[in-house]
Amino acid sequence: MASGEVDVYLDAFGNTDLQQSLAAPGGPVTIVGANGILGGVDLLAPFFMADRGLNSARDLPDVRRIGWGRTRPSITTIPELLALARAFVESQGLDYAVRAYSQAADDAGTAQLLEQPRRDDDQGRANLYLVAGPRQFLGDGPGRQVVDIPESAAESCQPSPAATLCSLDNFRYLKIANSQFAHSDNPAYNLVYNYRLSRVEAGNVLDIVALSGYDVGPADAAAWVNTHRGVWQRWLE
Repeated sequence: MASGEVDVYLDAFGNTDLQQSLAAPGGPVTIVGANGILGGVDLLAPFFMADRGLNSARDLPDVRRIGWGRTRPSITTIPELLALARAFVESQGLDYAVRAYSQAADDAGTAQLLEQPRRDDDQGRANLYLVAGPRQFLGDGPGRQVVDIPESAAESCQPSPAATLCSLDNFRYLKIANSQFAHSDNPAYNLVYNYRLSRVEAGNVLDIVALSGYDVGPADAAAWVNTHRGVWQRWLE
């Protein structure tokens, strides 16, 4: 951390123009490279909605049949994905509201969105969630099913510095550094520069995240450091 700002974070630029604008010479960020984790975007529904016939975007207009009843259908997501959700609704001509998950929960985030479809399935409550995260965490799971949506549905999405993901394609998480930090000769930047996970190493880290209930604590991090000395020593060289 420096001056109250994060020096490095992991994200995905879903728009080439925005990436070039923010990471151009003299820009506020520097793209260091991929960290080895593959990400994606899924539209998740409680399993009972899939049981009623919700399998793809083509089924979404039939709101009564798939479980909405008299409730106005909506897609809930984190604030950073609102532009992408609105583009999808517009492209499909759906009469669906789009709402930020922060309006419905104080501890809103990707971890909560991944778990929410299962809770809704237990209660027979219709909901849809647009979720971006590591590919290993997405897909069908207990109490939830993926609703297939066309990648072209993101075409009208307009990105902003606060909402960089405007694509439904799979992506690679990028190491994105504050440009001031990247050019500061801080030895910590060497660690960031060298940090990259192989497919096996990435899978191991994501397994730890899942086992922690998507809430990694100091003990989880310490356990990984203690058992993977050869990996992180490579980053220090």
